[in-house]
Amino acid sequence: MAKFAMAAIICRSAIYFEDTDAGQIVYHANFLRFMERGRTNYLRLLGTNQRALLEETGNDAPGSSFVVRPMTINFLKPGGPGRPP
Repeated sequence: MAKFAMAAIICRSAIYFEDTDAGQIVYHANFLRFMERGRTNYLRLLGTNQRALLEETGNDAPGSSFVVRPMTINFLKPGGPGRPP
């Protein structure tokens, strides 16, 4: 299994019209999609993925999965077409 460490990664993602509201600003809840894509890419960079982690922990905690409980987000600037999230 890969060793996990805190690291900063940059995950560029295209913003589509469907990600925005009427003002062409990324709808706030859609930022969670971008974060999940970044997390998935981070795991891939570490040489693993969610499926492998679930299988590996299956013996210790059968039927468990990864759940995000609390989340606090500080929006620093709006995202939109031509403005990366």
